[in-house]
Amino acid sequence: MHNASISCLCNLPIDKGPNICYTIVVQRDRTKIERLVHDMKFTKEQVAKWNSKMGQGFRTDLNRLMMWGEKQPHLMTKVSETTILELTLYYQDEYKTVTNEYGCTYNRPTGKHIPVINVRKWIDEGTGMLHGYGIGKTFEIGEPCEKKMFSTLQKLTHTVDVNKYLGLAMQEPKSNEEAKPIIG
Repeated sequence: MHNASISCLCNLPIDKGPNICYTIVVQRDRTKIERLVHDMKFTKEQVAKWNSKMGQGFRTDLNRLMMWGEKQPHLMTKVSETTILELTLYYQDEYKTVTNEYGCTYNRPTGKHIPVINVRKWIDEGTGMLHGYGIGKTFEIGEPCEKKMFSTLQKLTHTVDVNKYLGLAMQEPKSNEEAKPIIG
């Protein structure tokens, strides 16, 4: 019999004291619980303050914050009975395409960061699970900047045209059958 390893992360609510993450590892019918205390530097009040500076229903993505320590505005809105639209703002590194002396082209980082929005559509096909075909589409929404500032992303939440991105997301596949040519 081989070692089976299953990991499950459970995050306690922010208002229930310290933020503790438990990892449950199952190996050969034995259960071992490892307590991992993440040194989180935020409180429920701070998250509420960050959320109050965002517009159009955007909120701080707590999953991203707890797992990676990154603050990102995030919005999930129900479009229809079976479709949910997910919008996430974050930074991508800016690259400049250069050609070396051998004629090979490659991307070289410029050191700047571009604010972008990722649009993803989730579909409930009646299986009880939401399906998102791929990672969605990403669009630049601001000018390149030297520093990744969360306050800039907060301001951009007020200017994002959610209806524009809703239209773009609705062009995505509507079912598993439509997505087959895209995802193989």
